[in-house]
Amino acid sequence: MKLQPECIRDVLLFVENAENYTSTDDEIEAEPVWFADICAGLPQYKAEELYYTLTILEEAGFLHVGEYWEQGAMDLCCVSRLTYEGHEFLETIRPQSVWTKTVAVLKGVGSFGLEIMKDVAHDIVLAAATATLSR
Repeated sequence: MKLQPECIRDVLLFVENAENYTSTDDEIEAEPVWFADICAGLPQYKAEELYYTLTILEEAGFLHVGEYWEQGAMDLCCVSRLTYEGHEFLETIRPQSVWTKTVAVLKGVGSFGLEIMKDVAHDIVLAAATATLSR
């Protein structure tokens, strides 16, 4: 399956917006972001595309994903939270201007690997910050 840059960004934004922490007395509870809710919230993607993106983002250290499989089929899947790496990457690609430039560079190069995407977005933000400082 092919990793889709737009799906990566959309999943990270969705999870960040859906994360829910509540507190009562001295306890803090975190409500997971369920796979079914991600599918419902991002209907432009097929379930298998979203699941694939979740697994890649977990392997990259951007999300904590929990799964339960029974008889060869996924029974439950949820995201417990974004990791520090996930937040850092999302903050880099959050501005639409940075995202648009990142995708344009990746299309020009013909590579959409997650590590390359992360590096290109970082360099775009760094260049913008340097330009702002030199004004």
